[in-house]
Amino acid sequence: MDKMSMSDPLEIKLEHFEGPLDLLLHLIKKLEVDIYDIPIAEVTTQYISSIKEMKNQQLSLAGEFLVMASTLMAIKSEWLIPRIEPEPLEDEEVYDPRQPLTDMLVEYQLYKDIAAQLEFKYEKRQLVYTKEPSDLSHYNEKIPLDSHSLDPVQLHQALLRAYRRYQLMHPRDSVIDAEEITLEDKMADIEFRLKAAEKQSLYFSECIDSFDHSHIVVSFLSLLELIKQQVIQAFQDHPREDILLKYTGGDSHHE
Repeated sequence: MDKMSMSDPLEIKLEHFEGPLDLLLHLIKKLEVDIYDIPIAEVTTQYISSIKEMKNQQLSLAGEFLVMASTLMAIKSEWLIPRIEPEPLEDEEVYDPRQPLTDMLVEYQLYKDIAAQLEFKYEKRQLVYTKEPSDLSHYNEKIPLDSHSLDPVQLHQALLRAYRRYQLMHPRDSVIDAEEITLEDKMADIEFRLKAAEKQSLYFSECIDSFDHSHIVVSFLSLLELIKQQVIQAFQDHPREDILLKYTGGDSHHE
C-alpha cells in the first residue's frame, strides 16, 4: 500500500474522537509517520484542516481542540525558525520542541491500549455464567471426640513415626560421611533399645539413627537376623507401613 501523501485531504468524522490527542494519533497513523519523529508542519496542517471541517459541520468545537491547535502552531514556529545555539556537550541532549507532545501521545496511546484490554476482559467475563451458592451448612456439623481416646504420648509417637517415614521415602540429596556400622553392632543396638523401651516394643524407624543408604540396609538385615533368631517379633498391618518390633525375651547370638 502506497504511503499517503502529506497534501492529500483526510476524510475524518470528528465526532468519533474523544479529544485532541485522539485526533492527533489518528492523523499520525493515517500519515504513516513515526510518533517519535513527528513531521510537525504536515501534522499541524492536517490538524488545522480537521478543525475547519469541524466548523463546517457545525459541530460544537471543544476548547481543548483549539488549545491543541495553538500548541501545534507554537511548536511548528519554534521548529521551523532557525536558531543559533552553541555546540552541545558530548552527553548533553539536543532540545526538541516536539518532545513534550510526543510524551503526551505515547502516554495517551498506552492508556488506550490498557482500556482496550480491560474492555476485552469485561466482554469475555460477560460470557461466564455463575450459579447461586449452594447451602453447605450441613457440612459444618462438628463430630465430638472422646477426650479419653486421645493420648498425647501416642500422638507424639505417631507424629515422629510419620516424620521418620517421610525421611525414609524422601532422603536428602547430600553426601554424608556416615560412620560404618557392622551387622553385629546394629543387632546389639536394636536389642538394647527394645529392652529399654516401654513395653519392650518399638517401631523400626525409631531404630534408625542415620538415613544413609548403607545404614538403612544394615539395619534391615539386622532386623531379619533378629527375627530369624527369634529374639524379636515383627508386625505390619499394611504394606509400606512402619514395622512394629517386640522383644521376645531371648538373646541374640551376635557376639
